[in-house]
Amino acid sequence: MLSPRFQTRRYQLKKQAVLAVRRRHPWVFRSQLSSAANPFPAGQWLRLYDHGNETLGFGIYDPHSVVGIRVLKTGSHAPTRDWLWQMVHTALTRRLPLYDETDALRLIHGENDGLPGIVLDRYGDVGVLQTYSASVDTLGRYVAAIAREQLGLRALAWRVPAKRKHSERGIRTLHGTLPSALQIREAELNWHVPLLSGQKGGAFLDLRGLRRWLQRQNLSGKTVLNLFSNTGTLGLSALNAGAKHVLNVDSSASAIEFGIEKHSQPGMEWKQADAFLWLREPPETQYDVVIVDPPQIVSSVSKVPAALRTYSALHSGALARLKPGGILVTCCCSSRLTRNVFLDAARSDLAPTLKLQTVLEPEKDHPVGFAEGDYLKIAVFSTKESGKLLV
Repeated sequence: MLSPRFQTRRYQLKKQAVLAVRRRHPWVFRSQLSSAANPFPAGQWLRLYDHGNETLGFGIYDPHSVVGIRVLKTGSHAPTRDWLWQMVHTALTRRLPLYDETDALRLIHGENDGLPGIVLDRYGDVGVLQTYSASVDTLGRYVAAIAREQLGLRALAWRVPAKRKHSERGIRTLHGTLPSALQIREAELNWHVPLLSGQKGGAFLDLRGLRRWLQRQNLSGKTVLNLFSNTGTLGLSALNAGAKHVLNVDSSASAIEFGIEKHSQPGMEWKQADAFLWLREPPETQYDVVIVDPPQIVSSVSKVPAALRTYSALHSGALARLKPGGILVTCCCSSRLTRNVFLDAARSDLAPTLKLQTVLEPEKDHPVGFAEGDYLKIAVFSTKESGKLLV
């Protein structure tokens, strides 16, 4: 088994960084570091001190990110292999209740599980690792190997996330043989995951709560517009709730092709189009339910105003395609657009036609442990007339 190097070098934190570590924030931003950190290579383990020579914790240095140090552990006791094994075991144990519903879940959720920059998803008996910085590549592979042994996974893959800079894209096999696709179970729904070409680790596991919510609604005889649909799993959920027709719209030819091959059912329609542009066209049809789930559109805090304008345009186009008394679901997957800012903007965009009815909570395998970790927001808007549809 590949083992990380726990040899640490001393690093004295500036006052602002000391406060962050003492508050148990998992990041020390580059702006909080002194120039003395520059000689460290990527992935260097650091013993973090304050000005009184007290050990505050241990972290991993990253020379390329705005996050200069990812804090792995607080306190004066250095991390050990036994400690890391227990961290993984604790995270896996928290997920046990989810197995009654699904065999596809997030096993490790980065900083929110105390393992910064590392994400590990499970699809059936296959694990998919993602590391969000080269500085945690070795640690990530070790964590994935521990999880594979504890769970008995037959295969393990390693993907480089699309948002990671200065790295080659692609997927590597760490253990076993990877299938190109497989079927997973989620409550009453079975759907397929394109492991070698899909989004994130293969699919959007964080949208499980929305799929569950859709299946609990009374959509008998209703029509649904599923924007940014990817392979159409939200559309499948709507059909399972009784919808008579779903139009899935996505710009990805491969996602549409996979959806047509694996997820087509009577009442399911597909359209390859850039939803941002498609919504600017005059609407030909209106729908009882419109789902707006765009990709991340906020690359930095400075881009928030532009992102809010983009969402305003999306909401305007969605409203034009919503039947009177219909339901509009809007999603945001960027932590830089905070929960309150996004919800307030959506309320403003959709008023007075629609009112906020509910905000779905994060799934149990996507815990939120700090402000920047609160990335996914799912809000349901409707009128009083649509109340009979809502459960």
